[in-house]
Amino acid sequence: MDPTATTKRLLSASSSSTSRPPRKTRRLETVPLPLSDAQHKEMDQRVWESASMLDTPLNPRRAALLLSWIVESADDLLDPTYGRPAKARDLIIREDSLLTQLGDALEKRQFSQIRELKCLQATPPRAIDFRLSHDVIPRLSLAYNTSFIGDAATCFHQELRSADACVQTTHKYAKAMLVIQSSGTGKSRMLTELGKTLFTLPICLRSPDGAGYPLSDEPVYHYFKTLWEKEHDLSISGHIAIASFIAAAHTKMLECLQTAQTERNLDRPGLVQHWHSMMEGNREGCGSRAYRLQFFLDVIQQAEEFKAEVNNQMECFSKGVQRLAGLESVPLHEWAEEGWPPMDILGFTAQLYKIHAEQATVNLCTFLYKLEPPPDKPQLSVMYFDEADEPGAWYWIMMRIINCQATSTPMWYVFMGTRFRFQYLKPPVEKFSAPWMKLEVAELVGPYIAMGFDQRIRHSRMEMETIQIKELYQLEHLCKYGRPLWGASLPEFPKGEVLEMAISKLIGGGVFHPENKDHVLAVLSQRVCLEPVLSMEAIELANRSISHHMRLLTGYSQREPIFHTHSPSEPVLALAAGEIMCGYGLKNQIPIWHTLTQELCCSGLVKMGLMGDLGARILLLLARDLTVINNKDKVQGFPKPALWEEFPKPVALLQVLQTLLGKDWAGEKESAFNEVFGKAHVNFTHWMMTEEALPEETGLKLLANLWARGAALQCSYKQGSIDMLIVLYHGSIEPNAAFDPSLLSMLVVQVKHPQEMFVGREMMMRPVGIVRDQVDPLPYLSLGLELGAQTQYHEGGWVALGVAETSEKDWRTLFNEWTDMVKSVAEYEKGLKKVGKKEGKDEVGWQKRDKMKKSRAAMDAFKRYSISIRGTDSYAVLNVPGWREAFQTLLEVTGEKEMGGELVQQMWPLRRLGDSTPHGIWMRTYMRDEEGGVERRG
Repeated sequence: MDPTATTKRLLSASSSSTSRPPRKTRRLETVPLPLSDAQHKEMDQRVWESASMLDTPLNPRRAALLLSWIVESADDLLDPTYGRPAKARDLIIREDSLLTQLGDALEKRQFSQIRELKCLQATPPRAIDFRLSHDVIPRLSLAYNTSFIGDAATCFHQELRSADACVQTTHKYAKAMLVIQSSGTGKSRMLTELGKTLFTLPICLRSPDGAGYPLSDEPVYHYFKTLWEKEHDLSISGHIAIASFIAAAHTKMLECLQTAQTERNLDRPGLVQHWHSMMEGNREGCGSRAYRLQFFLDVIQQAEEFKAEVNNQMECFSKGVQRLAGLESVPLHEWAEEGWPPMDILGFTAQLYKIHAEQATVNLCTFLYKLEPPPDKPQLSVMYFDEADEPGAWYWIMMRIINCQATSTPMWYVFMGTRFRFQYLKPPVEKFSAPWMKLEVAELVGPYIAMGFDQRIRHSRMEMETIQIKELYQLEHLCKYGRPLWGASLPEFPKGEVLEMAISKLIGGGVFHPENKDHVLAVLSQRVCLEPVLSMEAIELANRSISHHMRLLTGYSQREPIFHTHSPSEPVLALAAGEIMCGYGLKNQIPIWHTLTQELCCSGLVKMGLMGDLGARILLLLARDLTVINNKDKVQGFPKPALWEEFPKPVALLQVLQTLLGKDWAGEKESAFNEVFGKAHVNFTHWMMTEEALPEETGLKLLANLWARGAALQCSYKQGSIDMLIVLYHGSIEPNAAFDPSLLSMLVVQVKHPQEMFVGREMMMRPVGIVRDQVDPLPYLSLGLELGAQTQYHEGGWVALGVAETSEKDWRTLFNEWTDMVKSVAEYEKGLKKVGKKEGKDEVGWQKRDKMKKSRAAMDAFKRYSISIRGTDSYAVLNVPGWREAFQTLLEVTGEKEMGGELVQQMWPLRRLGDSTPHGIWMRTYMRDEEGGVERRG
């Protein structure tokens, strides 16, 4: 073949291909989203914060980044798949016109048309929209105004007093405090309760059409709405607007209090109660909020008048300020670029504060101080802003103005929300270049996060309760645990609506996406104890969980961008998470496990604990979930109970074991297990975790409370004998039967590494953490899981069962023998010390200690049954299509492969104790020689 001809043909083909007409671009279909213009604008601003660095024209890679940011900023309204740049790029390549549309949107800084593209909107498996309606608002009001339980308001008052004293002696930036915590924890209710003892001015910045309670103070919301659009905290008009608002609010509050005192002749406590009842007491949303509405209408009118006066006075300022007087959003740092002299923003703010705000604040505080009877201590007053989420530039403008207030003035400002980021914990000094601006470098008063928890169960009137079985699995009982939202919602809302509310709040409203790592973290955290690590990406994940997914903030670092978070045991949220996981069908759980392994575990975003523990928790929870589902399907009649109603009810232990291991799991020992555990039941809906090792004897109180909470316990990694504890109840579970704690026993679980086989040690597990009855203790069950093992037991098979042997001695005799041996060993060793002999170096002492260990082992083996399982092939629960593969992937991801044998193990000293292990082989025995020196012996 002529190579020249071939080259010509190829060049000709290339030329002809480039001369083809371009492919016709398909117009992408759009579907409007239920968003207001303000919401679109807020999302656009969030996108622009990241996209401002992108240049046009866009290439596919940069366009993919932009598209992923648009999806992430849409608050779960769009398909989270395209929140990943790789997937976003695939879509851009498939849809030719999308690249052009993204470029146009970037140039205009408006992305609403991109958000409304139908191809970005996922088909939801389930949509939950818990919105306010006319009939819901009165019920929300009744729930909100239930009796306040707990001491959160008192503790917050003490924290304010402490902070006020601190401000007098240290350099703090402004008399202001953030209250940050997850939704439903009682932030608003705490400040409402505080208003019964202090003069407070409550302001709710919730959007008028937003869901939730307390309701919006519309006049203030619309006044501040213009400030939210400021892109910087150096806006002259923004400073004037906020200073005018503070002055107007304090002026109007003083006027109202003076009028009430004159007309009603009230003393200090009476005036506090009157003011509280007018501003906080009537919030039903049925037309009785007229006083509060008129109050804020008057405040805004006064603020507008103050603004006009200040703008007139601005004519006295420099030419540069005159030029800016009519401009709404030109930052000061741009003046110099335009040739105008820069302004001292701190000096300007101080002068602005003196015009109206200072005197208004002093007048109000002076009036309150002179009220009779005089207070024992200077009384603080509080202006607080509820729903101040993501405040933006106006927050720092207000902080700068508040910082001008004299430290001796007893007026505090509180900002409450769930979406405060780390940057709100310190002034934005990174923007400051001028020396006068660096004067703002000061530490803020730390945020307040302590809301309390489990108030309704902790403050129960009865220390000792007698309760029926059915009460323990009813929603009224479960709502006593966790945040106060649940207990306050009943009985104002039907049970089903309470659970729908819990589901909505857990996934941040809208739609649950099993591919969304935020959703999966929220759901699994409530059931199997997932905790983020302290990487930057994981911290951001945790921050979103606080604001959108009910995770609690438990600590913070004011100098580093670190928030510490936790998802504690909340039975209501556990039921909501169970409904989400199982309500769509068992096959739909596979994407959840995929997201867990690939997006959370593989990415290093969550703590995985010791090898196999997470897998074991999931495995046991799946077995109980599937048992509940199977039992529900057998229920006769119509309508069938909802799945969430069945989850907290006790189920037979043997049914769960059959679901876990298959129908004939016990083989020839079935009758022995049936005889002993035939009446045993379990009721755990979720796991909770402890960081302390269980003591030898904790009493039945722990087991009874775990049962009442519907929780199983992941023990501390310091626990020597067991890894997990599941409560067993051997009594009647008839609804009207009395709950008898003396009939509680337990199932203890131990999970081992692949390299560490039990080799018959399954019978060595001890019943740590329970006081066994001294006359006739109940049997208990130990479960050993060797998830990574590849070899069968020496008797053959992957499952080994242990049945308690008949003892010639009763429990009391065994217990007495053990205690006698403990005393004997102690006395013998005490005698050795008296004569100067060393312990452990004589045959008699060794024999005594050996007898003590054997007596303890005989006592522990009394009525102990065991199940030991190797590998994963024996788990029948994994026979649901796709589950076994998903679980095996999870084990591979969370498992720990020890490469290199003993040499690598030697690189981790004392990882496991014992001088016979590679981790302890380095240890030596040190002894004192006759001359008093130190002798080393191998």
